[in-house]
Amino acid sequence: MHPSMFYLDVNNRHLFLFDRTTIQIDADNLQSPTANRWVGGPQYAPLAYHRGESIRRRDELESLFYLLVEMVTGSLPWDSERAEHIEHLKRKSLEDGVLLVGLPYE
Repeated sequence: MHPSMFYLDVNNRHLFLFDRTTIQIDADNLQSPTANRWVGGPQYAPLAYHRGESIRRRDELESLFYLLVEMVTGSLPWDSERAEHIEHLKRKSLEDGVLLVGLPYE
């Protein structure tokens, strides 16, 4: 997923999703693998991608989480970092709670 896939109508407070061709949703089986490759930028890639593992459906939810955090806060802690440093920063941001700063309490 990528921010350009969304349109926010601020007047009606509706969020629209475009280009659903790359999204796979199957709530019954979040553990089964999807494609072995990641399509998208490393800033939204799940940790499994950085470890060279198969991407599973639960990893797609992780990617969506990063996208939603960016939409709410305006940035991700690793936005200006090189691709090879992003995995470490993702782990650190999740462990110390930095990623959640600026998000609504509930």
